[in-house]
Amino acid sequence: EVLDALTAYTWPGNVRQLRSLCERWVITRHGQRLEREHLPAEILESKGHAHSESAFNIDENRPLGEVTERVLHQVERTYIQRLLKQKKGHLADTAKAAGITRRTLYTRMKQYGLVAADFRQK
Repeated sequence: EVLDALTAYTWPGNVRQLRSLCERWVITRHGQRLEREHLPAEILESKGHAHSESAFNIDENRPLGEVTERVLHQVERTYIQRLLKQKKGHLADTAKAAGITRRTLYTRMKQYGLVAADFRQK
């Protein structure tokens, strides 16, 4: 159940967010089994709610500009992922469909940890 939730989560903070969570677990759990209740609320809330408002990691304790930027990154990452999947990892087609240059697409893919080969049909 924990692994399913971690896999389903969109990870807006990319590898850094996952690494931070794992480090926190290593420190606090001392090798004990992880259970559902050890997952952060944003991971639990996002599972199965791809189009609900809980899919966005909105922290009311942060300034609006910061929250807006984070949600924008989540939307942008999801958009690029879907286009890459639709275009079967073809970068020129993906960039054209998104209305951006290939260079911008490369930059965004690097920022979000996306690899074109993951979207190519085998």
